Amino acid sequence: MAESLAEQILLNFAIQDLVLEIRKPKAPVGLPFESVSVRIERSWHQVYLSLGSNMGDREKHLQNAVKELGEHPLIQVQQTADIIETESYGGVEQDKFLNTAVKMRTLLTAKELLKQIHDIEKEEGCTRENEIHWGPRILDIDIVFYDKEVYEDDALILPHVDMENRYFVLKPLSQLAPNFRHPILGKTVTQLLNALPEAK
Repeated sequence: MAESLAEQILLNFAIQDLVLEIRKPKAPVGLPFESVSVRIERSWHQVYLSLGSNMGDREKHLQNAVKELGEHPLIQVQQTADIIETESYGGVEQDKFLNTAVKMRTLLTAKELLKQIHDIEKEEGCTRENEIHWGPRILDIDIVFYDKEVYEDDALILPHVDMENRYFVLKPLSQLAPNFRHPILGKTVTQLLNALPEAK
């Protein structure tokens, strides 16, 4: 009940976060007490994504991904960067990429969002099995920033690994969040972009 109520409040009222406590007096518990309660804290999370494609109808793949993100009930797409064309990264010979970035907020956890992203990639025909590292992609979506969270496990690294060296990430992102500061490096997106040779 607490989770459902918190979700509905955040979705339907102009608030960023909340603390919700549900208290029940006279609960059927065989101990002396005044009441029992559940207390939760929930909030919107600010997220920046990087999207790229260099196979098939590249622009359509990017457009479909943004559309699918916006249709999720717990995601609100706030802004999409211009699409740019970039050379491939990592030394694998392949076609050029189209890249963009998305600014959004979500009630999903980072892991839940990652699963949703993988589902969208699969819908566009992308499978992560047997992919060539830094190879061609029908659609590639990465979580660049999730709030200011710093996190790492086998499936997810936040902020996105090596993003500070990737023009195709930083250039679109600088249009959406020029002053967003990397929580580890301490530099803004604009500062990171200007340090790259491609930006000079």
